[in-house]
Amino acid sequence: MKAQSAVYASIAAQQWSRLALRILSEILILWPHHFKSISKITCLQYVLGRLLRKFNFEAFSMANSQFGYVRHSELDDRLLPNTFMVIRLDGKGFTKFSTSHGFMKPNDIRALSLMNKAATHVLESDLGRGHHAALPSKSKKNAKTTSNQPKKSNGIILAYGQSDEFSFAFGRNCQAFNRRGSKILTTVLSTFTAAYVYSWNEFFPESPLEIDNLPTFDGRIIQYATDQELRDYFKWRQVDAHINNLYNTTFWALVKFGSRTSQEAHADLKGTFAKDKHSILFERFQINYNNEPEIFKKGSILIWLSPSLTTSSYEEGSDTPTQLLALTSNTEVAGPTEKLSTSTILARFVKIIHQDLIKDSWWIEGLGSQVLN
Repeated sequence: MKAQSAVYASIAAQQWSRLALRILSEILILWPHHFKSISKITCLQYVLGRLLRKFNFEAFSMANSQFGYVRHSELDDRLLPNTFMVIRLDGKGFTKFSTSHGFMKPNDIRALSLMNKAATHVLESDLGRGHHAALPSKSKKNAKTTSNQPKKSNGIILAYGQSDEFSFAFGRNCQAFNRRGSKILTTVLSTFTAAYVYSWNEFFPESPLEIDNLPTFDGRIIQYATDQELRDYFKWRQVDAHINNLYNTTFWALVKFGSRTSQEAHADLKGTFAKDKHSILFERFQINYNNEPEIFKKGSILIWLSPSLTTSSYEEGSDTPTQLLALTSNTEVAGPTEKLSTSTILARFVKIIHQDLIKDSWWIEGLGSQVLN
């Protein structure tokens, strides 16, 4: 019995020290970014709240069962408060997967449309919309009044995809799963993957999936404390799309139309700049890169629109086989973005657009202006 008590004490000490270090690191990360917006009292309340929740968890576990101590091994992975959460999913082994299913090179509109459909499903899920089931109340007195009431918080405010990756940004006030990173990440990852597999036959009916070669994705979650960091993240991903697509377009032009092997094409492009690739495409193959489809050059932006922003306000185009409307690069918002009512928010719908979000004007005057409001 004494040995068991010693084990309990050792585990508890490790957990408490781990929690203390985590809280300290959170404050050091959070404080510089929110020094003006978060008071010392707020930080103190946050620390005390974390400690009290830990204390209640310990007492509840120990009181219910002699085996409850095993839960001490669970890490407290709640994310920092008042920060944006970005989840990025990447296809795992997609080079082999795309080859086995005959994806067209350098871009396959079917594959991109399938990614967009899976991402749209994530946005339209309860988690994506910011609605999730209320946590059960520990108090019997409040159980009846709270059990059927859904909790509301910020869902996904913006998503961006290119090639075999997709990023989803959650608003600062997201309270899903009490901000437990592992829960949010795995829910988004599994929802996206399930939708991808479910919709596969719609886009690739001639190439059925096989159990030993299923599409899989890995994921990570990143936190950003400021609006600027969130904007720069999405700019970074679109710059990456620009660079990769220009390279791949030139590479496959050399292979398909220039009779170059893969090794020779890579060697030809080694050390070249963007202008060099443009010259190769135009002078040797009469391909004007600027005329390539916007979805290939800029990727896909998934954004929420409300009925108040009528479709007549935009120049629209149907860019995919699934007939999902996509706005062209010269789309502009007619008038300032208005504050949305609760009923309008519920009626929002997901729009897939292919625009340049690297320019600040997209975030200030364009559709991006409503993302951070």
